[in-house]
Amino acid sequence: MKRWVAGAAMALAGWMSSSASAQDDLPYVVGGGALYEFPDSDRDSDDGFGGQLSFQIPLASQTNGGIEFDVYGLQRDRKAGGSDKQVGLFASYVHHFGLFGWEQSEGLESYLPSFIPYVLGGVGLVYDDVLNDDHYAPALTTGAGIGFPLSRSGLSLRTEVRLIGSFPDDAVADKSFLLDTQLRVGLWYPLGRGAAVEEPQTAAPLEADCGLAVVDPVTGRKDCSVDSDRDGVPDTLDLCPGTPEGTPVDANGCPAAPAEVVDTDGDGVADDSDACPTTPAGATVDEKGCVVGGKVVLDNVRFAKSSAELTPEAKTLLDQAAVGLNGQRDLVVEVAGHTDGTGRSDYNLMLSLLRAENVRKYLVDKGVSRYRLFVEGYGVTRPVASNDTEEGRAKNRRVDLDELDVKVIEKQ
Repeated sequence: MKRWVAGAAMALAGWMSSSASAQDDLPYVVGGGALYEFPDSDRDSDDGFGGQLSFQIPLASQTNGGIEFDVYGLQRDRKAGGSDKQVGLFASYVHHFGLFGWEQSEGLESYLPSFIPYVLGGVGLVYDDVLNDDHYAPALTTGAGIGFPLSRSGLSLRTEVRLIGSFPDDAVADKSFLLDTQLRVGLWYPLGRGAAVEEPQTAAPLEADCGLAVVDPVTGRKDCSVDSDRDGVPDTLDLCPGTPEGTPVDANGCPAAPAEVVDTDGDGVADDSDACPTTPAGATVDEKGCVVGGKVVLDNVRFAKSSAELTPEAKTLLDQAAVGLNGQRDLVVEVAGHTDGTGRSDYNLMLSLLRAENVRKYLVDKGVSRYRLFVEGYGVTRPVASNDTEEGRAKNRRVDLDELDVKVIEKQ
């Protein structure tokens, strides 16, 4: 059994490391705090006290999942005198169930905070110093807890109950399994809003030189082929030399047949004139088809009441937005989350931020650099429709992409 647990620990830790290394574009989470332990009765020890540190890496394939690496240390006084020490190192999968809260109320519920419940399970290694005698044992862990958001920056209070099951060789005589219970409290904080790095600019190509050493009788320009009707086709090749100026012509200098207008990104600028042919759907563009200052309206990126989960319709629209954002790498946007007017304002503020974070994670998973996406939650402060009707409230539960007046931000 012990060899199986040790092998599972090594395999799971290796898988977690390889999975995590592919998620460089997602924010990490660090945390730390204190713990109180109720040891297995066979240890013949009093309750223990200690501290712990954790480092969590979100998984792109699971919006609510992450890998957490955790280390803790504690000390117990022995009932017969002396003390024991223990250090544990674990790798666990953590799954949280989203943000929960209460509707606006005048009773007790109005004072209750929003919260994020979660569960975890993993494998690891435990070191015991029993009366200055060293012991190492493979171990399993499982637990559950609740996170309480404290600020818009993502800082959260974390409370947790965790079970540690270890398989010692001889730390306790005649015992091959020990089960300890820990109560933990600490703080979480997300990392990952990196510094801006300006993307290098590519020099524009030079115009090609003219091929024939003659003088144009119309423009007087030297070293250019003669083009009497100025349609771009030299007289020597022009089968229709009197074409009115400004008329589109074909390679022979004759009026071109009307071509079908193709506008792939639907921004109102035909592809043959579009300098930015993959602008995000809903964006305001200039005459060249490139995004100008304004808002990218994502009409279908909406959410169910009190939910931050993306709907299939929202994912389809975000797929199109990702193509556009990847096509304009100098475009930097704010991912702005919003809610309807029901519920408590602090709950709505955190819910809007979580909605924006989920949209950002989805776009990052589609190849958009996180250094071009800045999240913000506005709660109920920016409605686009009346909150007096269900239809209006549905429109207000949304996420917008707002262009920022910032130079290109890109990870080199």
